[in-house]
Order: sequence, then C-alpha cells, then structure tokens
Amino acid sequence: MRPGRRNLGYLWRFALGIVAAVGMQGARAAGSVGGHLDATTDYVFRGLSQTRGDPAAQADLHYQTPTGWFAGAWVSTVDLNRGPGATIELNAYAGRAWPIGGPWNAKVTAVQYVYPNDTAYLRYDYFELVGSLSYEDRLAFTVSWSPNTSRYSSYGISRDQRTLTCEMVGQWPLRGPVSATGSVGYYDLSQLFGTGYFYGSAGLAWTFERFRIDLAYFATSHEATALFGPGVAGDRWSLTAAWSF
Repeated sequence: MRPGRRNLGYLWRFALGIVAAVGMQGARAAGSVGGHLDATTDYVFRGLSQTRGDPAAQADLHYQTPTGWFAGAWVSTVDLNRGPGATIELNAYAGRAWPIGGPWNAKVTAVQYVYPNDTAYLRYDYFELVGSLSYEDRLAFTVSWSPNTSRYSSYGISRDQRTLTCEMVGQWPLRGPVSATGSVGYYDLSQLFGTGYFYGSAGLAWTFERFRIDLAYFATSHEATALFGPGVAGDRWSLTAAWSF
C-alpha cells in the first residue's frame, strides 16, 4: 500500500511545523532547536528497505539543553507490506549525551517507534533503548535493545519479542567536502524467528554548509533475504539529500 494523499499531507504539515519552529530558536535561551528535512530514493534501516525500494520524505525536529539532555521527533513515509499496512513512521526520542574524556562521547537514547495507520492484524509499534560510544564524529559503536518488537516474515508473524542490534558506523574525510562512509551491524531476531542477519553499507557523502548528499550501497546477509524477501533485503543503492537547520 503506497502512501496516500492523506498521509503525505500529514507528513508535509509536520515538515512545515518544523520550519516554523526554527523561528523560535532565538527564544530558546536555555538550549537549542535543530532538525533536518530529507528526501531519499530508498529509506534503508538496518539493511532493510522500509519503502520496498521506493522514495521517502523525512523530517526531524529536536531540542537540546547545554547539559546534553535532548528530545525530538522524526517522521518518514514507509511501505512495510505488499498489502494494507503502515505508510507513516513516527519516532519520539529523548536522552542525554556527555563527554567521557578527550574526543570520546557517550549517549543514551529512548525511542518509541509509532506507525499510526498500521493494521490491527499486526501492530508494529515498539520501544528501543539505545546506548552509543562515539569518537568525535568519525566513529560510533551502538547497541540497541527492544523488549517488544513485532514483525512479519516468510517464517510467519511474531509479536512482542526481544531484539538486539549491534552496529558500528564510520565517516572519514577524504578531500574538501567529501567523506567516505560505512557501517556494519548485526540484528538479532532470534526471539522472533530463531535467527538474525548481518548488514552493512559503504558510500560517499558531500557536505556544504547546511546541505548534505549521501550515496550509499547497502547489503545484507542471506538470512535477511530468507526472512523478508529480495524486495526488502539484499543489495541496493540509495541517494539521500538533507538540509539541516
């Protein structure tokens, strides 16, 4: 089921609200407001296409205090199933980041994933607790744990089970505004389907002031294709343009 006019209208109203909120930034003496608007040819999350290979529009708005506390919301169009199902993903998140010595930083984030128009047959909503350790803006190690993930796969449907994700993401400056990017991770779905899968990416990023363009190649292990099919898993390219404020 593709995003309809009603869902796209909801998304763009959210995006316009973000743009309007930028004007309030000067009044936020105790912290800062920021965010970004994105357009991507394929929304890929942990190696899997969340739009079945189609483009997506995305937006983020967040607020951060000088002491490292932050909260925000993120939205994207999605197409998770061939038939009726969720076409909008909303993420509400909050947490804290702090330095732990030299160029190293730590962060803990609580994220609630919400799919407001999914079906009663399978509710995708779930919660994750995310911990990360980063070296400047070049390397980050992340562990994400969920107590209540529900998914549909070729093995059937499984509801409200624990999942664990371990991921490493890197970015290295090459020349001028161009950087090399990459990631590798493992998504443990053993409580859901008795298995998990590896995934990774490699690409290039171009950054100029508030604009950024990412071209990335994504790949997954064969377990992901066996679980979710070639329309969602496997090898794919994605091009993303983002404007930050």
